[in-house]
Amino acid sequence: NDLDALRHRSRTLEGDNDFARRYLDLVETNLIGEAAPRLVSLVDNAPGNPDTGARAAIVRAWAEWGKPGTCEVSGQYSWTGLCQAIVRATARDGEALVYRRYGRAAGNKFGYSLQLLDVDRLATWKNQPADGTKNAIVAGVEVDSMGRPLAYHFNTGQRSAANDRATDRIGADAVLHRFVLQRPEQRRGIPWCHAAMLSMYYAGEFALSALLAAKQGADTLGFFVSPDGTPPPIGEEASDEAGARVATSAPGTWETIPVGYDVRSIDSKYPNEVFAPFLKSAYQRMASGLPGSSYPELCNDYEAVNFSSIRAAVLSGRDEWRKRQQWFATAWLEPVFADWLRMSLASGAILLDN
Repeated sequence: NDLDALRHRSRTLEGDNDFARRYLDLVETNLIGEAAPRLVSLVDNAPGNPDTGARAAIVRAWAEWGKPGTCEVSGQYSWTGLCQAIVRATARDGEALVYRRYGRAAGNKFGYSLQLLDVDRLATWKNQPADGTKNAIVAGVEVDSMGRPLAYHFNTGQRSAANDRATDRIGADAVLHRFVLQRPEQRRGIPWCHAAMLSMYYAGEFALSALLAAKQGADTLGFFVSPDGTPPPIGEEASDEAGARVATSAPGTWETIPVGYDVRSIDSKYPNEVFAPFLKSAYQRMASGLPGSSYPELCNDYEAVNFSSIRAAVLSGRDEWRKRQQWFATAWLEPVFADWLRMSLASGAILLDN
């Protein structure tokens, strides 16, 4: 029920929190890199007899389809950029949503293109139990009795005749909706940084409070205390007469104060010796809640690491990224390539050299 709020908080962290943005950059780098996964065609005429002509034609056509303006309908993404946007959206929002366009609607000679959609389009609020005539709907995803998605319900922003919120029902075969499963019968994805959100928030709040305390301590040098405790007269700050109240100070100067007044200085406690250790502990907890990340890499803190410790952290993170890479290949690369190959062959867009 709180998925929309959780996703909103994750997006806010991306814009406001430097560590959240750093993590999403790491996700792009480690899952996709500077270029999308390279296609290696393994077409054979017979087992052990590779069809080199067909292999070259498929790889060449795939590279052409992956150019900006071809693989994605808006023209803003190449295949590499689309893969990077998908993994970033998955890490930030917990899921990614792509609409598949076939034939003339694709807008290219291959007869196949993709449209990246915002998961906010899904009607998270729409739920209904299954009965004899209706399928169950869970957070906008309509499923059959076996739990297989049948359709997705998209927000329209309109109201029905009964003043209820309206949705558009889109068949599941027209949409690619993918996320990392964390529990059985899960229908929607959860942001990858959900476990680290509290650590990020409280560490940021503590750092901000300490910064404000330190700034206040640096700005306020002290107070003037009258002999009887009464406040000084108001309105004399601008006077140049002898005995006027001192309201401001400049670095390296001393002012004359009225007779009988005392000076009480302020000893700010921030920043103090517990500031850095507390933040480091919070950042370590935060890094532990972000899949694939390590504290030195996430926080750019290599001061106390040695070769053995950094190697152990890198190897552990690498294993986690390999798991996510395998998920990406199964969830996205294989179904997209299968659709593209089928439609490209039907459209006559894959040609041999002759």
